[in-house]
Amino acid sequence: MQNIQINNNIYLTIDSLTVNLSDSFVSPNNKIGSGSGEARLYVSSQNSVPLFTFSSTDTISKKGKVYPACTSTCYLLKENLIDYLYSTYNYYLNPIENHNRNILSFYSEREKAINSLPDLLPFNIYMQNGELDSDRFYIGCADYAWDIIRELSIPLYSQLTIYKLINNSSSDDIIYIFTLTFTAPNAPSNGVKLEETVINTITNDTTIDSTERTSLIKARNGQGKFRSNVINIMPRCPFTGISDSFLLRASHIIPWSQCRNNHERLDGYNGLTLTPSYDVLFDRGLISFNNDGSLLISSKLNLQIIMSLNLISGQIYNIENSTGNRNLYLEFHRNNIFKR
Repeated sequence: MQNIQINNNIYLTIDSLTVNLSDSFVSPNNKIGSGSGEARLYVSSQNSVPLFTFSSTDTISKKGKVYPACTSTCYLLKENLIDYLYSTYNYYLNPIENHNRNILSFYSEREKAINSLPDLLPFNIYMQNGELDSDRFYIGCADYAWDIIRELSIPLYSQLTIYKLINNSSSDDIIYIFTLTFTAPNAPSNGVKLEETVINTITNDTTIDSTERTSLIKARNGQGKFRSNVINIMPRCPFTGISDSFLLRASHIIPWSQCRNNHERLDGYNGLTLTPSYDVLFDRGLISFNNDGSLLISSKLNLQIIMSLNLISGQIYNIENSTGNRNLYLEFHRNNIFKR
């Protein structure tokens, strides 16, 4: 983080600290081990150079105890929380660890909570060292932002980076920004690398003229010629009946980066016209179709979502496949994308 603008003031980063988030810190909903955990966060040993400055007069009370308060305001960034949650989605579907609870059941609720937040969420921290661990440095917080951090954090695979920033116009004005990063091995990075490889291949292929090259690149995001091809074959969403093009997405059945050739990347039969909610479910393998249009619903999909979107397993929808031209594409989706 280089700088950030808050209330028309520019803040520059002068220091930072990264903490690995353990099972003892996270919300009980995310825990792997036993116990209810603790809300305070271990930051470093007392011998480390402190990142924070705490007041000798201002205090925060919690459960009958009084703790010295940090002299500066801390912030969470809504944008970072959204990015973090989205990066954990594959993990929610296929957890590496055996969590005590079904974490997938909390995903939608957490997504709604984040989307309702302001762009900047201020909070205040305090020093919370215990009598029996005086050699260890802990911080605590009684604000909602702290609950958000604990509720979102996946233990063992999450890091909290704390940035110390100074006002570019006033050296007395210090703030802290807390950001979350997901570090699990199945975080969605391999797909990005594969996509970049395909883009480079297309870009450097001298046998493709510039018009087709542009069409192929635009097809990656469901735009351009691919979108037109899909909507011409399937002009409305089979779930909602909506045909207004600005409300429709052209979603690849075989993902763009996994197509065997450029024909498949532009083939209208390798796409479905869906409104956004259904497009997300199909893209993430939470729903699929048999060749006759009968709906398949993943066992990993939250029941609340199934009911809210009125999804019925086995119900037949018109996916414009009377010719069977989608069969090979749908078979790939069922076997490789769909999460049974």
